[in-house]
Formats: sequence, C-alpha cells, structure tokens
Amino acid sequence: MVSTLINVSIILVTSQNSESLSSVFGEHLREQVEDRLAFYETGNIPRKNAEVMKEALEEHNAKMKEEKKTKKRKLDESINGKP
Repeated sequence: MVSTLINVSIILVTSQNSESLSSVFGEHLREQVEDRLAFYETGNIPRKNAEVMKEALEEHNAKMKEEKKTKKRKLDESINGKP
C-alpha cells in the first residue's frame, strides 16, 4: 500500500511539472495493479515498483521529447511557409 502511494505521488509531481499530460504513468500503474492481482491467482512474481516507474518515466520522457520536436517542426514550417 505504501509503495502504491509513493507511485501515485511520483505521478502527481511529474504531471504537475510536465508541459502536457500523459497517460503513461496511469497505464503502468494499472498494469502493476493487474500484475499484483494476478500474483494471487498464479503466483507469478510482479515487477518491483522501481522498475515499473523507471520504465514509465523513460517512456514519458521519450513521448515529451517527440512532442517537442513535432511542435518545433510545425512552428518552423509556419514561420517559413513550408508545408
């Protein structure tokens, strides 16, 4: 329970500091909950919180970098008049 609260707080801080919102953290958190529920049924050990959040952060940063490139390209095109 404590680790889930820590994950949620990390998500909130990252979302507040981000230029645009992303569903990446929510998706990873949902997967983590599903993995933990599956643990009780199958016994498969779920991944550690740190692993999941590190993966989510890397994915989030990659998405933000791509969005920034796209916005810059659109701005350059609008300034230069090229489609």
